[in-house]
Amino acid sequence: MPIGHYNEGMSQSPLPRQLFENVGIGVDVADIGRFTKLNRRTDRHFLNRLFTRQELRYCFSRATAAPHLAARFAAKEAAIKALAMLNVRVSDWRELEVKRQKSGAPQLILPKQLGVGARISISHDQNIAIAVVIIFRHAV
Repeated sequence: MPIGHYNEGMSQSPLPRQLFENVGIGVDVADIGRFTKLNRRTDRHFLNRLFTRQELRYCFSRATAAPHLAARFAAKEAAIKALAMLNVRVSDWRELEVKRQKSGAPQLILPKQLGVGARISISHDQNIAIAVVIIFRHAV
């Protein structure tokens, strides 16, 4: 079946081409163990290349920073994948920022000049963090 088609029951109907031209989806998982031994001072250079000050402040304010760092890492990887589907690139990981809204829900902040918006879902368990990001072009 060609891309852009789905089959539900007896009917076949094409999905609008604009959907695929204006929406990007990215998913990523991260091993929390890779983040457990990171130290804010001794690993400062590495952390500062990936995360904003606000992200680091939030993560290291938690009882255990590793799951929160891993979740944000997965979110940024997923966002980069979703942006690539729209042929949009970022030059610096810190252009992407995961914030926590007052409700507790995550929010992905993107540079306005990209002309896109985002929806994000992140979660973490004992060993794995996962993120799903949907990027959409703003209506012109």
